Amino acid sequence: MIIPGPLYRTMPIPAAYNWQSLTPLRGAEERIRKTVTLIQFGLPANLFFSTGIPVCILVLKKCKKFDDVLFINASEHYEKGKRQNRLRDGKEGEPNDIRKIVHAYKDRTEEDRYSLRVSMEDISK
Repeated sequence: MIIPGPLYRTMPIPAAYNWQSLTPLRGAEERIRKTVTLIQFGLPANLFFSTGIPVCILVLKKCKKFDDVLFINASEHYEKGKRQNRLRDGKEGEPNDIRKIVHAYKDRTEEDRYSLRVSMEDISK
């Protein structure tokens, strides 16, 4: 069954750097590299209930518009909470972490120490 639209997968950050965790079938890695646009968001620890470690969200889109991977490091942009951290939404003069992530994602912008586009050629080295 083919499901239209992007695939979003939440996983621990160390697992995101292991292509084998995404490619259970032999040869699938090459097909992913050729046909899928990949975006990775790094998020802070304690953002989700019952998850005390930093996580990332992988976005896989079945369109190959770009020959690079967009990495977004939002792990330092949050408000520390007592039991759970949260992304700030810009109310009462605070920074808007959510809007910053969405802007980097939609426009594929690069910002020092926040977002970076890396070519597939550099990744394969």
